[in-house]
Amino acid sequence: MYIKFLIISLIVIYTSIKLSDLTEWFELNTKLKGVMIGILLAFATSLPELVTSLTSLYIGQPELALAGILGSNMFNFVTLSVGFLIVYRLAPLSKIENNTNKLTFFLIVNYTIIGLLLYLTVYLDYSNSIFGVSYLFLFISGLYIYSIVSVNSGDTLSNSITIASRSEIIKKIVVAIFLAIFVIISSAFLSSTAETIMLKTNINASFAGALLIGASTSLPEVVATISLMKKQLFNIAVASIIGSNLFNFLVLAIVDISKRDNILISSSYDTSKLILLGFIASIVLYVVLRTTKASNKKMQFIAPISIILLYVLYLI
Repeated sequence: MYIKFLIISLIVIYTSIKLSDLTEWFELNTKLKGVMIGILLAFATSLPELVTSLTSLYIGQPELALAGILGSNMFNFVTLSVGFLIVYRLAPLSKIENNTNKLTFFLIVNYTIIGLLLYLTVYLDYSNSIFGVSYLFLFISGLYIYSIVSVNSGDTLSNSITIASRSEIIKKIVVAIFLAIFVIISSAFLSSTAETIMLKTNINASFAGALLIGASTSLPEVVATISLMKKQLFNIAVASIIGSNLFNFLVLAIVDISKRDNILISSSYDTSKLILLGFIASIVLYVVLRTTKASNKKMQFIAPISIILLYVLYLI
């Protein structure tokens, strides 16, 4: 079982590296904008969370689905922080575009909405739907669409790109789709194996969802982000992680409407902590991206460390 987990992990790592290599090619050879490339990469690497969450719902583990999504988001923050520390001397935080930081703001709004809905549901026993459709689904899906449209309309095209031929672009798109499907399938097997490990070891569902399931479904993001950081494609790396977290919230909304009952009812103390810590991490990232200058390397070191410490705080 553990050997299977390791083998599948290696497959995910390899395909994710190849996928990140393709994002660099699209950045340099097409009219696609950096932040949109990051969002598209986020969509591909986040589909395993959708598969895993719906599977958890099917086997009667809604708490595992909720914790897995929130845990994946927190793990993504840690991944981004580790990436920043690896390339610390290059001052990556000062090289992020404004539109990418807009995504971080939308992430803060998502955490705020979920926190408020959680409070209304658990503590005030407030009805969380209108005409049979949950507020969670309406707010999160609407905000996701608005954030993508907003970022895309405000982005600018780099003057340093070389436009490739149409046939070459189509070939690369086909390869990218193939790799994305391979990542999704292998990640689904990976998270399924992680769930088996959790059930056989009797780990708490919330903790397992946040750590084991969250980490395993985030493996494509981990590999892609570190690879992009090494290539100094900082904007795509950040857009990919933040876009992945936004898509995870969309997954949460889909799971909520699929459950036909408020998913937040399944929330525990551990998942509430994940919402709070994710909210704090989002604010830290937003403030730093908005204020950090290239010369302020001290802040570019403190911010990633603080986010990592938040995750450690949750684990202990």
